[in-house]
Amino acid sequence: MLRQATSLWHNLRSSKTGKSTVSTRDTTTQDGSSKSTRNSNDTKLSKTNADLATPNTRKDGDEHEHFRRSIDAVVQLEYNEPADLLPLQETEHARSGGHWTRFVCVSDTHDHTFPVPNGDVLLHSGDLTSLGRCDELEKTMEWLYGLPHPVKIIVAGNHDLVLHAQWYDMYWTTRHRRRESTDKALKLLTGKRAKKAGIIYLEDRSRTFSLGPGRRNWTVYGSPWSPTPHSRAFSYSSEGAEEFISSIPNTDILLTHGPPAGVFDYTAGGDLAGCPVLTSHLSSGRLRPRLHVFGHIHEAHGACIHSWENVDGPSKPPTYQNVNHSGEKEGNGGKRCGGGEGGDEEEEYAGGVTEDCVR
Repeated sequence: MLRQATSLWHNLRSSKTGKSTVSTRDTTTQDGSSKSTRNSNDTKLSKTNADLATPNTRKDGDEHEHFRRSIDAVVQLEYNEPADLLPLQETEHARSGGHWTRFVCVSDTHDHTFPVPNGDVLLHSGDLTSLGRCDELEKTMEWLYGLPHPVKIIVAGNHDLVLHAQWYDMYWTTRHRRRESTDKALKLLTGKRAKKAGIIYLEDRSRTFSLGPGRRNWTVYGSPWSPTPHSRAFSYSSEGAEEFISSIPNTDILLTHGPPAGVFDYTAGGDLAGCPVLTSHLSSGRLRPRLHVFGHIHEAHGACIHSWENVDGPSKPPTYQNVNHSGEKEGNGGKRCGGGEGGDEEEEYAGGVTEDCVR
C-alpha cells in the first residue's frame, strides 16, 4: 500500500467545464516492482504554475489559478475544451523524467455527455443517471464505451437506482412506473462491451491495475454508498457507518460517491453532508489514499492536495471547502480550496468553476 504524507481530494460534478485531471508520478525500482513516492510532511500547493498553463493562456511568469501541484502531483481544475489540455508527454513535469499517470476525473454526470480529454485512467465517482432508469444508463455507457482511456473505473451513486438490486426490488414502485431490469443494468457495466472498452465497475471491492511493463501497480477501491438521510439507493445511516467504513481497505485510490465530513461537503443549504466516520478513518491513518475522488454535493466541487502531519499515524482531521456558493462563510472552519471563484490573496487555494447542478 502507498503510504505518504500527502493526499489529493477531488469532488466533481457534471458540467462542460466540470471535469478535472490529475497527473501523478509513479516511480519503479530497477526490477519493475512498485515503489511509493514519499513526500516531505510540509509539502504545499503552489499558486504559481505558469510552466503548466495551456497553450492559449501560457505566458512566462504568469500565475495560472486552475493548476495545483505538489512534488509528485499536478491538478488541472478547469478547462473549456479538451484541446486546451496539453498531452501528458508534452507537459514540463512529464519531460522532467520518470513515469507519470494522468487521471481524468468526473462525477454526477446524470446521463449528460460531453467531450473529455485523453488520459491514462478515467475515474467516475457515481450518479451515472438522473432517475435511475436503464435508458439513461445506456446513454451514459455508450458515451463511456467510446472514450479512449485504456482504463475506466466506475462506481454508482444514490441516483443509480436500478444498479442497487436489493433496494430496487423493494422500492421500485416509489420511483418508476414500470419495473426496470437490474440484470440488464449490471450487464451494461460488466458485459463484453464494457470489458472491451476497459471499464471496471466497482461495488465495494478492490482492483489492482498497471498501465504496462515497468509501471507501478495501482490499487483502487470503489464504493457507491453515501450517508444520505432519506431512503435512496446506496445510502447508509449514521448508526451503520462505523461497520461500513471499517470494511474499506487502505488503497492507493479511493473512489466513493459520498464525501468525508469537512471535505467538499458544504451544501448550499448550510449543511455538512459528509461522513464523519470516513473522516475519522482518514485522519487516524488507517485509510491514507494517494487519491480520493468523490461527488454527490455538486456545489462543493473542487480539489485539494493535503499534507498529513504524520505519514502513517494520526493527524488533524482535514477541512477543505469550496464556499463560493455561500458567500464569505467558510463552513466548519475549512480552508478555501480550488473550486470557488475569488478568495483572499493570502490563500494557497483559489479559482475554479461555479456552475451548480441538481444533486
